[in-house]
Amino acid sequence: MMVAGPGPYGKCRVKEAASARTLIWRRSMAAAGCVSLLAAIAHGQARESLDTAALVAEKLTEVRQWSMIPGPVRDVLVSRWKDELCSSHQRPPGSIGCWWAGMTAAAWEISIADPKEPYQQYDFNVTGKRLPFRRLALAAKASKAWLVCYEQGGFVGSLHLVVVPFRYASVWGEPVWIGIRASSDAQWVTDLPSLRAASREHRLLREYRLPPLGPEE
Repeated sequence: MMVAGPGPYGKCRVKEAASARTLIWRRSMAAAGCVSLLAAIAHGQARESLDTAALVAEKLTEVRQWSMIPGPVRDVLVSRWKDELCSSHQRPPGSIGCWWAGMTAAAWEISIADPKEPYQQYDFNVTGKRLPFRRLALAAKASKAWLVCYEQGGFVGSLHLVVVPFRYASVWGEPVWIGIRASSDAQWVTDLPSLRAASREHRLLREYRLPPLGPEE
């Protein structure tokens, strides 16, 4: 800090010191304001509720290959499938037993086929080959999220829609998982028109956010 001394320039030096302090204070306040603004935006995004029906009705950009979905969105789904695999083996996520079980079945239990490709539709293997347990029906980019619809094999086949909040090349909120009711082949979702029909006919089951999976009791 500049300090006034004797001589004709003492008053000027005092004024320069005061101006420097004022400039530092203003810059500090501006930085604090930016931090507060970013925190408010992040808080608002976390609390923002997405309207699934409105997203489905938007003009969507559809993709028909799993590899064309952004990596962070794919990671959300695969992470959940790994947790489901751990739960099915009654082992907590991250345990040695869980990852050992995952390694023996990962090729088909946490992978997904592209539309029209074969997948393991039933609990029992009728082909003799280890096929993916899921098959992509469609994926589409909406204004605030990616919509990923897929079929899952099992005793009774099922349809799932996952809404992944996505903006600025990153996932910014909790994904929402939705079951799709289809009582006949005509109601099965295979493209955007059939997904929109399911939405209009209120066949998108109640939205739910999945809690973290742990060891089964």
